[in-house]
Amino acid sequence: MKAEFYKSIIDAIQNPIVILKGKQIFHANNKALFIFGFSNTEKLEKSHRLKDIVHELKDLQRKSIYQTFIVSLNERLKYEISLKTISPVEDIAFIQFNPIYNDHLFNELVLLEEHNNKIFNNSPDGICLINNENEIVRVNPTFEKIFNYKQQEIIGKDIDELIVPKNKILETKDIFRKLNNSEVIDMEDIRLTKSNKRLDVRIISYPIEIENHIRGHYIVYKNITKEKQSEELIERKDEFLDQLFNRSLFPMAILDKNEFILDINEMFEKIFKYTAQEAIGKNINDLIVPEDKKDEISYFKQTIYNNKRLKAKTIRTDNMVNQ
Repeated sequence: MKAEFYKSIIDAIQNPIVILKGKQIFHANNKALFIFGFSNTEKLEKSHRLKDIVHELKDLQRKSIYQTFIVSLNERLKYEISLKTISPVEDIAFIQFNPIYNDHLFNELVLLEEHNNKIFNNSPDGICLINNENEIVRVNPTFEKIFNYKQQEIIGKDIDELIVPKNKILETKDIFRKLNNSEVIDMEDIRLTKSNKRLDVRIISYPIEIENHIRGHYIVYKNITKEKQSEELIERKDEFLDQLFNRSLFPMAILDKNEFILDINEMFEKIFKYTAQEAIGKNINDLIVPEDKKDEISYFKQTIYNNKRLKAKTIRTDNMVNQ
């Protein structure tokens, strides 16, 4: 058995090392037993501190964590703690404790770790960490708020079975396959809250690679439901205005701020005898306002700019008069 073989190797190593088989503590060398304060591996298995380290490295997929241990009566030593897979087939890994003698470097690494945790916890987008079995390992507070789940009730559950509509399950299996091929996903789709409320979300997902092996995936969810609703409302308004413009029984023209024509409707063409091609780009006052009515322009303009309703009888000329 390979695990037995590795026991003899790590016992000769000066730095602390713990062998894991799956998530179980299989063996620890003397240095590891010493810094945790246990006399043998069987007793070390009860260490809450080591269990937390295993949880962070195995479950939360942390690349490294940083802790301080007592190594003598008057000395504390800082360690970078990481996980190295030795045999994926037998699920054997080493927890390595590499001493950091530079206090400044250790403090910088701790600050970086705290910074990354703050980004995760304070992100305005929902973030979910899943393992290679598509099971939830960790979610941030925004994820809880968006989907109305508490982290403790969904840890270990399949993310797709939790928030993906049944009619989209097959699609998400293809997405998971792409993630396992180290592809980054950026897409928009529908997801469900705890109460089965449908949400429009933007999904960005990318794999977590450690030592050239995919250990899990981050999935970022941005709730874009309001944006989608606004887009649909704008589209409906545009469609309504388009129908109002084109089907109106009155001549209508769309102008820019300088009163140059951007578009005219069919009734405008019929009444004023201008085609759209002839009218677009021309100043409407030059096109249809007679010289003796030019003084009306400033009054009409002022009324419109003040958001007041304008209703007046006047005279305008068509293309036949101008010819």
